[in-house]
Amino acid sequence: MDRIRNIQQFLEEDASTKGEVYVALSERLKAHRFKFRPLSADEVDKINRYSRGKDGEINAKVHQEQVFLTGCVEPNFRDAEWIKRVGVVTPEQLLHKMLRYGEILKGYIEIEKLTSEPDFEVIVEQVKNC
Repeated sequence: MDRIRNIQQFLEEDASTKGEVYVALSERLKAHRFKFRPLSADEVDKINRYSRGKDGEINAKVHQEQVFLTGCVEPNFRDAEWIKRVGVVTPEQLLHKMLRYGEILKGYIEIEKLTSEPDFEVIVEQVKNC
């Protein structure tokens, strides 16, 4: 019974923190940490459906963008005022205007690790095959 209570207590405490982490995405941004959170199963499902092309294949670029935009808490790339101030129209455009590809990729990988915690090598292989 104590073992079950310990698991329940851990899960309750873990849920209260939401699994959020702060990450520096590159040397350029080392003084500015981004806040990431894991995605829910519903969010993953929605992103997968949104990222799927007419041929049924997932568009890797769209998938990475949506994972990043959904899992990035700070800064908020969906902030309408920031989008307007920078002179772009969509969160995706803002993301690409503000960050380098490697920074986006690192954020994507961090969110994937938080969400599913798979073997890091599996994520690297998935990215290589995109």
